[in-house]
Amino acid sequence: FCENNQIKFLFLGHIQGDIAENFIIRLFRGSGLDGLSSISQLSDFRNIKLVRPLLDNTKDELKNFLNEKNIQWFEDETNEDEKFLRNKVRKFFDTFEEKDLIQKRIKNSTDEISQIRDLFDGLMLKEAEKALELHKHGFFTINLPIFSKIEKKIALKILALTLMEVGEKPYKPRLEKLKRFYDWIVNSNEKHKLNNFYGCSAKYFEDNKLAIYREGNSVNEHYNIELKTVLKTIFETK
Repeated sequence: FCENNQIKFLFLGHIQGDIAENFIIRLFRGSGLDGLSSISQLSDFRNIKLVRPLLDNTKDELKNFLNEKNIQWFEDETNEDEKFLRNKVRKFFDTFEEKDLIQKRIKNSTDEISQIRDLFDGLMLKEAEKALELHKHGFFTINLPIFSKIEKKIALKILALTLMEVGEKPYKPRLEKLKRFYDWIVNSNEKHKLNNFYGCSAKYFEDNKLAIYREGNSVNEHYNIELKTVLKTIFETK
């Protein structure tokens, strides 16, 4: 709708409770730094700016404001359906008298995790600039000797973001499948064989380099245009 109507900014109603609920759900799923980090107040999605101005507000604060202004609101009836994990988590929070304080503390913790993630991402970008080359037709080559020496957690995120960019995917691949793909890149003696994963294809490209390109395309462009600014733009918007 936004794209069709040339709307550049979309304001969302996420509140403090959404951050706490999201944190617990991601914790159940075994998420790492990215998943446990706080929801961003400003983010990009398909050329649209997502704006969340209410992250420091509680649900009761919003209700009180609306009641004071005599403004009616719509309650989604699915909020009571406990077949959804989020609703179970929400009702779990409701059992605590200090629910708002607990959710605020969780938000503070997710903010701290976000800062640690940002430090991690700074290291990741520096390593990515050493190991990756971006080519004219939108595919990447990985310098295998350099990539194999990068700490695994950093290398996995570099690989995930590269796959997202090449495969034009909005979300990172599942961690276990990503690890298997990483192991194939680093340890396999069969990298001369084509390997398809997450909408991408991977195979040898020149000596000690692996090409990752859109599945169904071909690699025929040899002119390297390594651009640190391009990498920075790609990695900071994922």
